[in-house]
Amino acid sequence: RLTDDGLFAQWMPTAMLAQDLRISLRTLCSVFANVELFFYPSQCVLVVASKAPLAGRPGMSDEQFAESRGGGEMAAYSITGGEAMRAFRVADRQQLVSVLGDGPISTWDHIRLDFSSYKSSAMERVRSPFENLRLMLAAEKALPASPPSMDPVHPAFVRSASLVRQA
Repeated sequence: RLTDDGLFAQWMPTAMLAQDLRISLRTLCSVFANVELFFYPSQCVLVVASKAPLAGRPGMSDEQFAESRGGGEMAAYSITGGEAMRAFRVADRQQLVSVLGDGPISTWDHIRLDFSSYKSSAMERVRSPFENLRLMLAAEKALPASPPSMDPVHPAFVRSASLVRQA
């Protein structure tokens, strides 16, 4: 029900089951032409998706960001504006697709995520955050077809965020 230039944003904890994160990301990539994955170590990922390109959208000032409903919530993660948000960018749709590979997606007639956590073992729940981190690091290293769709930010800031993820 999104408009042609609407944005879909979804927060997901990194502690979710690895198979569920893969299914969720694969499903988003199958529906949306434009997807960006952001990672805030070690707590969560944020996925932003749209039918329209994410690049070239009107930006908002740090003040507008802070006053927005989402900006207030993001401040809890030390994300106080666009530059801080872009530093946590990990991958675009193409990078995700290259590391996710083929596999199940969730559809209205086959919802795959409803009971997976109840069926999982304790070991799967313990291993999942580490598997999710490995997936994000692999996606970040996969080469995009084009430069990132976000405005450029200070390279040292982006590099340091990448090093934090690797650590």
